[in-house]
Amino acid sequence: MRRIILISCCSLKNKASDSACRIYASPLFKMSLSYAKTLKPDFIFILSAKYGLIPPHQRIQNYDLTLNEFSEQRKKIWASEVMKKLIFYKDDFFIILAAKNYYKYLSLKNAVYPLDGLPIEKRLKFLKQELERIGELCK
Repeated sequence: MRRIILISCCSLKNKASDSACRIYASPLFKMSLSYAKTLKPDFIFILSAKYGLIPPHQRIQNYDLTLNEFSEQRKKIWASEVMKKLIFYKDDFFIILAAKNYYKYLSLKNAVYPLDGLPIEKRLKFLKQELERIGELCK
């Protein structure tokens, strides 16, 4: 069973066209990506309001869109499109580092949500503590 990490996009973006991992600029996104890499997953994907499911190194254009602006019906359609891209991974294990809007309509059998229900400040604190703990283990 492969380990796949899903990270949500963020509203704070760099202005240029670049790889997704460089466009998204919020501290939460950056820490989530750093944490995801320490877990040595088989794949990391970003859940993007505009682009759906994308790998971190896919080149994208800056945009101004969030799932918070979507109706529930539009969120379901977006999730359905994401699930079409995840069809080959449906039986794998997922670690979701995303806000609930980004995963609530995804049909994933094997998933954990370590940031679930936490406000942004507590998400950042959790990620910082985990990165520090992992850093200590690697010394």
